Amino acid sequence: MPEVERVGRGWHPLLEHGRIRYEGDFAVLDLDHAPAPWLLGDAALASAYNTAYERLYPGALAEMGIPATALSGRKAWEQWLYG
Repeated sequence: MPEVERVGRGWHPLLEHGRIRYEGDFAVLDLDHAPAPWLLGDAALASAYNTAYERLYPGALAEMGIPATALSGRKAWEQWLYG
């Protein structure tokens, strides 16, 4: 899958999970709860970063609405992200 398509697909779940919302014609990203940029990239890379981030900041991803089950590896991440 081309990177642009992968990134595009990554925005949809962020909308579904309430990380981005629309106000009229504009998308609004709440900077108090902004997702880390690696969340929109390659699933293997996102999974590796998530694992490292969780070690440094336990529970921080859960506070963003990302369940612990999504952090167990690439396939679990893709399952949660894309459904």
